Amino acid sequence: SSVGGKNENKKYIARTSEEKLDIIYQFLMILILSINIITIVRSNIILRTKELSVLRAIGMSVRNLKKMILVESETYGIITSILTAIFGIYDYNKGIAKINNAMLENGYNQTLSYGIPFKQILIVFIVSVVMCFIAVYVSKDKVEKINIIEGISEN
Repeated sequence: SSVGGKNENKKYIARTSEEKLDIIYQFLMILILSINIITIVRSNIILRTKELSVLRAIGMSVRNLKKMILVESETYGIITSILTAIFGIYDYNKGIAKINNAMLENGYNQTLSYGIPFKQILIVFIVSVVMCFIAVYVSKDKVEKINIIEGISEN
């Protein structure tokens, strides 16, 4: 039988302090990841000013230069995502092994099954790819300011 209360059909998700702390950690990790990607892309452009100036001098347009930098940064993002997925799967299954061992030692018969955290891997991949796009967009001022003459004469 049901009580028929006002909020009976609403489901409330009560978050523990550990869950809240996990969310804060994940947000901070994404923030740090974002800042790092933007800094790396901008530093890469600054360090390669001479090379990019030569490309501009031989006729590459600013638009094509941006595309080239975008492809490079996306490649870094995809490689990073793949490495993160490999380490994440390893760490995830290592944690499950520890839990299973503890459960077996305490007399439980059921154990957790091993797997792949697809949701988390997808989140990391999407964040990496989006952050690479944002990093190139934020760095477009550096690319547009590359002067053909100054970049070559800075020997």
